[in-house]
Amino acid sequence: MQLLVAGSIAASLALVGCHGAPLRSARLAVDDARWTFSTEHYCPVHRVAEQYIDSTPLAPPPIANDPERYALWHAAAQKRAGGQHYILVQGCEEQVMYKCWYDHAGEPCLELRPGMSVVNDAPFR
Repeated sequence: MQLLVAGSIAASLALVGCHGAPLRSARLAVDDARWTFSTEHYCPVHRVAEQYIDSTPLAPPPIANDPERYALWHAAAQKRAGGQHYILVQGCEEQVMYKCWYDHAGEPCLELRPGMSVVNDAPFR
């Protein structure tokens, strides 16, 4: 899992891939995580900061070293992930990891509790 700071060039490239849809979905995830945190933890939204967590597995070296191949590979990996995004949110002396996604019925962001995996929400073994 790679940590990408919001606003970095790497984060922008990783989120865009070959299509605009992953970027729009990621922006929604960040916004939803911020507002969910603000509401659930009674923290004014202007005091909330977030970091996008890129949970895409590392690409094989030949692909990672070729920007065009990496863009194609990353877009396919994001599609396989089913629109899932991980956002680390902090503010008011609290910190929470959210899993956000947009291809299911229900709340778009779920707070990951201690002992839950960021991969499949099952407890670590």
